[in-house]
Amino acid sequence: MRDLRVFRNIFFLLLIFVLSVDALVEAQNSNYFNGYIKDSLSNENLPYANVILLERKDSSIIVATITDENGRFELTGFKAKEYICKASFMGYEEKSFLIDLTKGKLKFNILLTPIAYNLSEVSVEGERNETERSIEKFTFNVAKNTNASGGSASDVLKNIPGVDYDFDGNLTYRGSDKVMVLIDGELSELSKMTDQLSADQIEKVEVINNPSAKYDSDGTSGIINIVLKSPDQNNELTTLNMHVGHPGQYGATLGNTMVRNKAAFYINPGFATKTRFQTKEHFRDNYANADASNYYQYDRQDKGFKNIFINSGLDYAIADNQKIKLDIFSAANFDNADRSILYNTLSKNDSVVYSSDKDIYIKQNNFTLDGKLSHIYKLSKKNGLRSNLHYSVFTQMKEMNNEFFPDVIDEQFYSQNTFSGQYNKIGDLEFDYYHLLNDSIKIESGLKLSSRDLENDFRSESMTPQTYWVSDTALNNLFNYNQLIGAAYVDFSATFRLFKVHAGIRVEYAMLDVNSNKNQYFDLFPTITISEKLNNNITLFVSANRRINRPTIKMLNPYSDEYADILNLHRGNPDLEPEYVNSVEVGGRFVYNKFSGISSFYFRDVNQAISRVKAASNDSALFVSFINLNNAKFYGGELSLTYKAFDWWSMSASANVFYTSLSGVYNNNQVDNFRTGYLINYSSRFNLFETFGLQLAANYRSKLPSVMGVYMEKYYMDIAIDKSLMDNNAKLIFRVSDLFNTYKYGFDIDAIDDNGYSYSQINRRKNESRFFILSFIYNISGKQQESKKRNDNFYLESFDK
Repeated sequence: MRDLRVFRNIFFLLLIFVLSVDALVEAQNSNYFNGYIKDSLSNENLPYANVILLERKDSSIIVATITDENGRFELTGFKAKEYICKASFMGYEEKSFLIDLTKGKLKFNILLTPIAYNLSEVSVEGERNETERSIEKFTFNVAKNTNASGGSASDVLKNIPGVDYDFDGNLTYRGSDKVMVLIDGELSELSKMTDQLSADQIEKVEVINNPSAKYDSDGTSGIINIVLKSPDQNNELTTLNMHVGHPGQYGATLGNTMVRNKAAFYINPGFATKTRFQTKEHFRDNYANADASNYYQYDRQDKGFKNIFINSGLDYAIADNQKIKLDIFSAANFDNADRSILYNTLSKNDSVVYSSDKDIYIKQNNFTLDGKLSHIYKLSKKNGLRSNLHYSVFTQMKEMNNEFFPDVIDEQFYSQNTFSGQYNKIGDLEFDYYHLLNDSIKIESGLKLSSRDLENDFRSESMTPQTYWVSDTALNNLFNYNQLIGAAYVDFSATFRLFKVHAGIRVEYAMLDVNSNKNQYFDLFPTITISEKLNNNITLFVSANRRINRPTIKMLNPYSDEYADILNLHRGNPDLEPEYVNSVEVGGRFVYNKFSGISSFYFRDVNQAISRVKAASNDSALFVSFINLNNAKFYGGELSLTYKAFDWWSMSASANVFYTSLSGVYNNNQVDNFRTGYLINYSSRFNLFETFGLQLAANYRSKLPSVMGVYMEKYYMDIAIDKSLMDNNAKLIFRVSDLFNTYKYGFDIDAIDDNGYSYSQINRRKNESRFFILSFIYNISGKQQESKKRNDNFYLESFDK
């Protein structure tokens, strides 16, 4: 209740502030002209189009703006008289006309006609920019970023501002790993496979800092939505995408879209294979325990990946006001690895006392099936209904054959075989309804039932001195996690003269069954965003929301599911509680002639913050586990800029600075850590001559705090060169990831073990990150289907999350 009272107070303060500013601006700007920019054929709204009012006498610019993500524009601050209005958008014919604004107030929609162009071309003028920014979300259009060609979803994500991977390979955003990853707006098992999901299957990635009530309440630092490619009802196109790289990488996809009357079908099968190495080093100094040795560990793994997948989709128009969509993605991954671990026991002067060695062969197979069926029904021009059924299945079988040599000089060894299985099923059924009260006010509501049925099965056997295999009954375990959540939401959005309000509340009732330990809780999650358009260049906004982060099965499972590294084991905490976060963000979006951007300041107050810890049970072994801290606070500021210096050169840059404060207790350690960290991303695109392009991307992350110690800084640079071929029907791309081979992880610990002795541990990890990849994209055939203008066009943006 305290969190709700705090949220209520913040809401009223923000509302008073915005209404006060609006009153001041209202007094200065009584004239306005607003409406939507639309495609003249499909009647769809065009986001980020240009609208300019010109003086009739000399064509000087009076006011200018661009449409928002919904295609809406608003011009203010002009005198009541006649003007020339000019509207433009890439890939469309520019439109100029005389408009009478003598009354000072007008609502008017502008229709733009697409330029006739060859759709078989790889690059057409009508394509969107690489990045699109709005108050609601940041969109990264993957096809426009050549540094992702031939790569994986992980390669795409690490180039997005604010996104990073920590020492253990967990995805983070704005310095926190409490980010929810969605696939096509749904929680899917595919989100666990970002390193194996092909970048060529991805249309775009959306980053949402302040999700509305329509979204599930999970994801305390934000939401990352990976949107896969889907049918285009207007175009028939077959595209071949092949790549080969060094070291050990090749793959191909073949995408085809077919349009027949009311149906559009898309299929995109493919395969990929690659090799990767990973090295880890750990040095532990038991400086406070005179009787304990020091330890050094070197760990190398050479891994091979084989991945086959197929992405398919069907759109079918049942009637002019009804549509069904079916999307199915399936994948199979076959991985194997050889891993070797060297353990050195050291004296206090760090000389080697004796050495042990462990060799492990790993075989892992993953199978994923993800399907979604949607029915969209436009009841009238003002309201509509969508029903959605989603189901995702993930199966993982992992086998590890371990041979441990206690003394590298002695050939005697001990054997252990482990088998682990993960069986996950996710199901969602939801209904959404929208109603337009008028052109400015929209109300949405919905119901959702979500089910999670997860199971981890682990078995181990060891060879006895008599060479018999026996079951390790003390290690074998079966862990089940079942979650059922019923949710309802109401979402309200209204656009007034100079400000916009988007508010909602989500109600969730969760029932959990964790290995027969049952729990249930009821929660309210309010959210609000208020934006104020000061003029045609600057828009201010304030947002506040409340969200939750529920423990995953890995965080809760108290049994270890891997014994490859005997000095670094994982063990969950079944007593873990959910964490709750109250967030506030204040910022502004600005648009000028050649540059645009968004800046903001944000604050997150996390109660019962879930944190990963490494606890030392003795003078050598560490157990990775999870605890609830008393509190965690995040203060941050973000600035993102896009600048088009010339027709042949554009660039974007972002900086995210944040202060983290952590407080709590685990074992013998008092946690009171704080540190300022920052992330910097830079990307630059050069269009050289007519057919050549060059793209550079650089990323830097400073040191970051954790409960146990400090994450070390990280930096890297990617480069890509592309050339259009065969009358723009093909494109050749050569890229180098991590050009200077600097992508490394570091994590330093200084803590107290379970026996009360202080110790330090230096951890370093290097993943193979420098690759040389050559990609070839060829549009085999393509034609544009005839588009007919429909008066009853679907209001599909009403259902966009």
